[in-house]
Amino acid sequence: MRKLLLLYDFTFLYFISQAQSLNGAYCADVRYINPKTGTDSEYRSIIEVDNNILTRVVFPNGWHDQDEFGIQNIKRTGQVNYTMRGAQYTLKLNKVSAAHCYDGVPRLQQCMGITKKRI
Repeated sequence: MRKLLLLYDFTFLYFISQAQSLNGAYCADVRYINPKTGTDSEYRSIIEVDNNILTRVVFPNGWHDQDEFGIQNIKRTGQVNYTMRGAQYTLKLNKVSAAHCYDGVPRLQQCMGITKKRI
């Protein structure tokens, strides 16, 4: 079983490195670091790519797009990094299709802030 998973990992990385271009929606693991607030979060999100260029990152309350983060190329490793409004984002494509990106993981939820009860 372990050898099968290792073979699958190498096959996925080979696909990423040999692909002429990535196009469409993909599932990605996202790491968000905001040094000003001390926030360091990891979650899963759907990203959109056009010719190996990141075009949109989908969040529960909207999205980031090229107007905000500029032109960002997906590396052969399937990873892209960008900084926006002082926060650092690292996105890495995973082996899950966009259609099943949230299967088995909690979906992102927008925090609405402190309630009247200060909770």
